Amino acid sequence: MQGRSMREKAGMILLVCHHLEMKAGDILPMKTILHLAATMCDLCAEEVAEGIDQAFEYGWVAGTRKGSAMLTEVGLKHTRATG
Repeated sequence: MQGRSMREKAGMILLVCHHLEMKAGDILPMKTILHLAATMCDLCAEEVAEGIDQAFEYGWVAGTRKGSAMLTEVGLKHTRATG
């Protein structure tokens, strides 16, 4: 599905985190995020990448040295507020 805003795409990343019942500090490999967001939210790889970038920008997730994403406290609070 095309036409989603960047905020919506970033929100889809948090939806994956919510679905997996992640807590702040939990880490998820980017490959897993890509697969789950594409499957659960009907996003193409480019949209998932944009969503991840935007989620980083909002501070909802943080990168790790191993190329994974860590859910932040800010991201967890936003997930709870919208989930």
